[in-house]
Amino acid sequence: MWTTPLDGGWLELADGRVRAAVGPVPAALPEDAEGFVEFGHALITAAPLGRQARGAEDGGFRGMPDTIAALLVACGDEGSRLPPGPELPPPEHEPRALARSLHVMHDLGDLADCGVLTHEDGVFRGGPALMLALVGLAAPRRGGGPDRPALMSGGARRIQGT
Repeated sequence: MWTTPLDGGWLELADGRVRAAVGPVPAALPEDAEGFVEFGHALITAAPLGRQARGAEDGGFRGMPDTIAALLVACGDEGSRLPPGPELPPPEHEPRALARSLHVMHDLGDLADCGVLTHEDGVFRGGPALMLALVGLAAPRRGGGPDRPALMSGGARRIQGT
């Protein structure tokens, strides 16, 4: 659970020890309402950015780029319902689609476990701070290149089953 603070620069790992670090935004207690909100937004931003940079075996996203598409839907009014409803073909007809869906569900479940998303009755929901982080994640990097996420056209609809 300390991956996000480590990725965000609030913790550092050296010589097998974890130490507190300054981070890009100072950590704040709830008594400092403005600072606490700013710190919370920074944590929410660091979570998907750090996971996108990591390999799946090291706590990173497993279902890219479908995970980003599902997260964008999760930030909308209806949220992201996973697993999708019965309108999708049975899994024996689409084993790759089922595997992709399971990877996305795992990624969203991880983000719900650390508080970036909520998950209730099969619906994942994210807020405005996550949407801003996703815009930064999906934005083209200068010069393009292999580190740019390739958002799939219609990926969210395929995952959602609509």
